[in-house]
Amino acid sequence: MKKILSLTYKEESKKILRLISSEMDVEIDLMNELTDFIYSLEEKEYQAVVIENNSEEIDILKLVRLGKDIRPGIPQIIMSDDKDKHTIGRLRQEGIFYNFIPPIDKEALKKIIQSALKLFYRKNK
Repeated sequence: MKKILSLTYKEESKKILRLISSEMDVEIDLMNELTDFIYSLEEKEYQAVVIENNSEEIDILKLVRLGKDIRPGIPQIIMSDDKDKHTIGRLRQEGIFYNFIPPIDKEALKKIIQSALKLFYRKNK
């Protein structure tokens, strides 16, 4: 089964990801603690990562770099209210798959996740 790891803080985001999980027949592990997220990323196999930016806990750029160090090649989808062009540009330089700016549209996020999974399987044949 396809598995996605998500670091998600907002209840609305969690609700949408649960709906996507059931509609796509994809297992999405929802974490709301950074330490649990990092541990799961190190210990389990995932095909994609969804990170909701919570700038209070950690700098999103550092988190993206950490994810690349732990599991290179896994597409990272970022959900962030930050519309700063400099930050978005730096995230793209780090190789994120997609920067999703809320409000979250379930169908759009579903398509992004499908594309990320296809990319993962193309790279890891």
